[in-house]
Amino acid sequence: MIEHLSFTQMMVELLTRPRPMDYRCRELAGRIITYDVRITWWFSAVGTKSPSHSEGDLLDLLEVLLEQHERLETAWESFKTDALSRDQLVTVMQAVHDAVRKHVDELPDQPWS
Repeated sequence: MIEHLSFTQMMVELLTRPRPMDYRCRELAGRIITYDVRITWWFSAVGTKSPSHSEGDLLDLLEVLLEQHERLETAWESFKTDALSRDQLVTVMQAVHDAVRKHVDELPDQPWS
């Protein structure tokens, strides 16, 4: 079985590269890590307890997150082999960030608030 890195693991790997990345790349990496943590927390603490989301909605959200994860993973692997430039990686990171942010912002509040 192939083990895939999480959003956070990919971004930590990016942030700890021997050649430092520019500010925009580091900022996007930090934001992607924040969204990954928020999504993980939401699914573990709120997900099934939230009456405002059906199982179908949760599956749709997971599908979107998996698509974005695959997109970022492909770009990251291409960047590591010099098949993708830093600017191209930042463009993909920005697109993934925007897509994930849109869905994270739509997550309902925790039912106990």
